[in-house]
Amino acid sequence: MGQGAGAVSGPGYWQSNRYQKAGLAGNGSFTTVVDVGGVINPAPAAVYQSYQFANSGIGNTIGWDIPVADGDYVVRLHFAEPAFTASGQRLFDVQLQGVTVDASLDVFAAAGAQRKAVVREYGVSVSGGQGIALDLRNVISTAFVSGIEILRANPAGVTAPTVNLELSTDNGASWIPITGTATARSSGPRARRRLGIQR
Repeated sequence: MGQGAGAVSGPGYWQSNRYQKAGLAGNGSFTTVVDVGGVINPAPAAVYQSYQFANSGIGNTIGWDIPVADGDYVVRLHFAEPAFTASGQRLFDVQLQGVTVDASLDVFAAAGAQRKAVVREYGVSVSGGQGIALDLRNVISTAFVSGIEILRANPAGVTAPTVNLELSTDNGASWIPITGTATARSSGPRARRRLGIQR
């Protein structure tokens, strides 16, 4: 999700801020290099270098209603603590579909440093055409986020797909089975929607 500067590309494509429903107090950015070490499939650095935050006050929220088809998803939230330099200075709850899935998240504590990337993943099921409701609720200081990534497993995918291979040495006139079967290591392709916070 972005503010003002638009989409971010590479790796992947990150849309500008969309689907926000309430609670934006402001956005910020910094130019310091973000350490993405230890993060699997990190967002582009520009995503971590900008963020949106909630209005101050315990219990205030910032939230999004993200329209997606019914099904099972993984929501990946991308963070890099922009200001605080110690644990316990910023805490907030992560809520999906109105349920707290991560209480009192402390991004600095999770990263171990300021401006170091952190990714949190949460499973969510969507039904009844409701989409994904994501809210970040202040506990101490203000909730914030740098990027939101939505992943959906291929609904027609096979849990443990296999393939039988054949080889033709005469331009398809005859085929010879290759002995054994090969098992794929994933459950199928995933559709991705990535939203990066940009000023």
